[in-house]
Amino acid sequence: MSRVRCSRPLLEPAVSDGYYALVASDMPIAPGDFVLLWPKDQGQRPFAKRLMLPPPRSWERWPGGDAVPVVIVEQLNPAKRLFVTVDKLRAIHRIAAWFPPGMFQHADQSPRRAARKRHPRQSAAD
Repeated sequence: MSRVRCSRPLLEPAVSDGYYALVASDMPIAPGDFVLLWPKDQGQRPFAKRLMLPPPRSWERWPGGDAVPVVIVEQLNPAKRLFVTVDKLRAIHRIAAWFPPGMFQHADQSPRRAARKRHPRQSAAD
């Protein structure tokens, strides 16, 4: 499992801006679940939405062609349904839980670095 910070209020009031999503790539997805969609374009960030219509089971192996399977998701603020074709997605992961910002350290701060800041080493002269 990994965590991702929600940086836009698109899922309010269900999820507050700044909350962390605990993402489970191995959990099955179903309508009504909050999911993280990973675009194929590496320049785009993943985005969290509520799943309305999941992709077909074998969507990762879609061979291409004119009929492209679609995923339907929704955002809550403002209320809007989005249709995303699977050829634009690299992965869809289920969000297992949400946590408020104070529960985790800053994303770029490792636990070891955080411990050093709390308990700095004393120099040999001390």
